Amino acid sequence: MLAALCGVSISLSVCCSESQDPIQLAITIDDLPWVGAPPVDGTVVDAVGRIATTLNVHGVPATGMVVCDSARRHPGVVERWVDAGLSVANHTQSHRDLHGSDTSRWLDEMLQCHQTLKRLGSAYLPLLRFPLLHQGLGEAQHRTVRRALAAAQIRVAPVSVDTSEWLIAAAYPAAAGRASDRLRAGRMLSAHVLAALDHADRFARERFGRRPAQILLLHANALLDDHLDRLLLDLREHGV
Repeated sequence: MLAALCGVSISLSVCCSESQDPIQLAITIDDLPWVGAPPVDGTVVDAVGRIATTLNVHGVPATGMVVCDSARRHPGVVERWVDAGLSVANHTQSHRDLHGSDTSRWLDEMLQCHQTLKRLGSAYLPLLRFPLLHQGLGEAQHRTVRRALAAAQIRVAPVSVDTSEWLIAAAYPAAAGRASDRLRAGRMLSAHVLAALDHADRFARERFGRRPAQILLLHANALLDDHLDRLLLDLREHGV
């Protein structure tokens, strides 16, 4: 079952083992075009193309959260993502942490990326994913940012399944040279994401008495490039 959630593409309908009632899962990929160690094979543009192709093969839409400075260093990469029929949203100009930043400077950077992405037309969803998920240090900063977002008609892209797969990704370059270690890392990624999804699902049902849609946060990195296919298969096998 496919639907829309807060303007973010809903990608999978997952039936967890505890119930046959499906939950809807949105795939969002932060730090597009890339974060961390270089791809194991080819360039960043090649790797992002592989990620997009894998999503298309599985029939899974996704939203890439673009860091505009990073995109400028890899010309054509965001266009390749969009040409694959995938959407993008704002992850700010430089991935500056709002906490500890001058609010005006942070907002200027966020709006600069917003204006850049608007050129992509309907592929751009006017959503903001806060770097590090930090939404304001103190009530005054939080309120100022929310007012600016409302004025620009930008909504916040929430997360309900926040994984720590970036920790696996950080160690992945050391494992990538051995086939057995690469496979092990892929299994670790799937196990971690499935556990995080189950945790979020249990919490939501206990808290709200129902099974709401979930939004998964992943990152554009070498780990995902190598193992997204396996992860999507494992999500399906988890009960789609």
